Amino acid sequence: MGALSQNTAILLAITICWALTVCDAVVSIPAGPLKSRNCTEHLNSLKDSSGKIAGNETWIPKCDADGTYADTQMKRKSGLKFCVSKDGNILVAPQRSLSACDCPRKRFEKFQTGNFDGYIHRCDTDFTYAVLQFNPLTNATLCLMKEGDVIEAYSGPQIVACKCPRTWYEAKTSPLPDRYTPQCHPDGTFKLIQCHRGRGCWCANSEGEQISKILPETQADRLPCQ
Repeated sequence: MGALSQNTAILLAITICWALTVCDAVVSIPAGPLKSRNCTEHLNSLKDSSGKIAGNETWIPKCDADGTYADTQMKRKSGLKFCVSKDGNILVAPQRSLSACDCPRKRFEKFQTGNFDGYIHRCDTDFTYAVLQFNPLTNATLCLMKEGDVIEAYSGPQIVACKCPRTWYEAKTSPLPDRYTPQCHPDGTFKLIQCHRGRGCWCANSEGEQISKILPETQADRLPCQ
């Protein structure tokens, strides 16, 4: 894709993003002609005739097997991590709190190509996948885990919240046999009455937080949940 058409796609993507009010401020979408580098060539250019890299280099690129840049890179002296595209464009500035770069890279690739099939890839403040994603082509909402796994039971046009589904999925996949599993409405919101088998029931607010005393499960209908 040429620089002009690529930039046009990026501007169009940003316009769509803001129109849908699903933009993030945490992932940078480089504007202007994008540089394209091969990571292996970049790495080799830092080596002298003996194959050593000078000690004053601030960044030694980490490359994938195909010669592209690994999504997570690290500054040599500070140890700060940052995210890059396959071509080496910086997507997330160096910082200490960075735990993952898959979402920023996938998000960048969506904007770079202008292909919004699936969902836009919203990233959370720690750069993992945001729990609620939106598909602008189908008007469907998806609930995701931090690693990007889709919670299939809670995906569709009826979804309005995803905190309950994510907590539900974490409990369902937990090796702990007696972990509390929240009860969610089909739209992804918490049910007003929550129960933990063998431990009782209580009223919950929209965030799933307990707001009443706990009663035995047989007395759940006496809870003043509204």
